[in-house]
Amino acid sequence: MQASDSSHCVQKASRNEIMTRKQASNYLSLFGVALLALPPLKAETLSVSVSHQTVAPNSTIICAVFDREQDFLDTPIKSLKINAAVSGVTEFSIELTPNKGYALSLYLDINDNGKLDTSFLGIPSEPVGTSNNATAKFGPPSYEDAEFNVEEGTDSYQSITLANVF
Repeated sequence: MQASDSSHCVQKASRNEIMTRKQASNYLSLFGVALLALPPLKAETLSVSVSHQTVAPNSTIICAVFDREQDFLDTPIKSLKINAAVSGVTEFSIELTPNKGYALSLYLDINDNGKLDTSFLGIPSEPVGTSNNATAKFGPPSYEDAEFNVEEGTDSYQSITLANVF
């Protein structure tokens, strides 16, 4: 008798599991239909040309993309690591959602250690730059000065020069 009670419990658990899977399947189907109703997201290409000092073959450029002032220089929406051209001009492109404002922050990672090296005062010791070649006298440039728009159906281009702060 105990054996039949035990199997009965197992059968009940299986039925509940099947119902849960069925409910999940229904929710996923509804979610899929909702996604199909949304217009497709379009991306526009931003072409970037970076002028920098001539470098060793293992140097990289780190590019961070921001779309909100409060996140500027802290929380990028996208980060790229690009092999720096030995000649001193590196070109690359980024896919971005159109009709929005963005700002770029870049640095030349000369020693390829994956971080921006700074002095004991926190001043960058590697060449840095921002979109629009925005500069500041004391501290980093503002998001407002570095911001540019990517418009749907138009070519977007940024020419950025990386330089040492001191």
